Amino acid sequence: MAILGTRRADKFLEDAGSKLNERRQNLRKRKEELATVEPGKKASKLKGALAQAQQGWEISLAIFDLQSTTRQNLSIHVGLPKQY
Repeated sequence: MAILGTRRADKFLEDAGSKLNERRQNLRKRKEELATVEPGKKASKLKGALAQAQQGWEISLAIFDLQSTTRQNLSIHVGLPKQY
């Protein structure tokens, strides 16, 4: 049963890593767009998009960290019965 839990945790961690990578790329894209645009109305829109991308990346990072910790905890939990 616990082995199934670790497999599931591995999948969740993989998915969280993929999402984190997507968000990182989006954040980089927004930063590049903002760096090339002249100040004005479009720049303020891009600043909003950059802020949103930054928040998305931070949320994805937190989810990735949570999934990583969950996976580590399950791994420890599975290993404990074998020691006794």
